[in-house]
Amino acid sequence: MGETMLLTNREVASLSGSFGSGLKRAFDGVVFDGLRLSDALRQVAAGMSASIYNTAMRPGQNALGGALANGINSVFAGLMPF
Repeated sequence: MGETMLLTNREVASLSGSFGSGLKRAFDGVVFDGLRLSDALRQVAAGMSASIYNTAMRPGQNALGGALANGINSVFAGLMPF
């Protein structure tokens, strides 16, 4: 249970950092680059959805990568005589 909470906390911290940097970029674009507020908010929304998608896909990617690495390792272990 504690490990799950630790991993969840890391994911939330990652999302929070992502959202914060997206908001900062949008604010900088509006203030310094003359970006329209609607465009800035659209960029924030796109960044948030990309961050959420990446966070949601990470466990599956890790599991698939681990399974692939184990399979390749097994194949090469069978081929090597030592």
